[in-house]
Amino acid sequence: MSLSTLQSIHERKTGALLVYALEAGAILADAPVADRQALVRFGKHLGVAFQIQDDILDVEGDEALIGKRVGSDEGNDKATYPKLLGLDGAKQALEREVTGSEAALAELSVEAPRLRELLDFVVQRNH
Repeated sequence: MSLSTLQSIHERKTGALLVYALEAGAILADAPVADRQALVRFGKHLGVAFQIQDDILDVEGDEALIGKRVGSDEGNDKATYPKLLGLDGAKQALEREVTGSEAALAELSVEAPRLRELLDFVVQRNH
């Protein structure tokens, strides 16, 4: 599987779930279109970041915390960011997604500290 295919899957899986929740909230709050667009970008980046972090945890996480055997993705021959990019490359990809998420948040016309906390949780989670 190519990297672009893997990213597309994650954008349409986890990213789409987050985008829906973010955009629905923005619509209900009657947010400006520019804010809705920024939240869509934030959700896509956050979804991919979540999946990359999940892949990284499968390589170097604590089995007691993540609730599965470390290396199970590789053992199941799953397409993952570390498999395609190596562990360091996956960490760099995670940083790019975080940067994209932060840029989207910076475009909002209002402060969004809870969304920043959500991003921090995704990146810093250990399970």
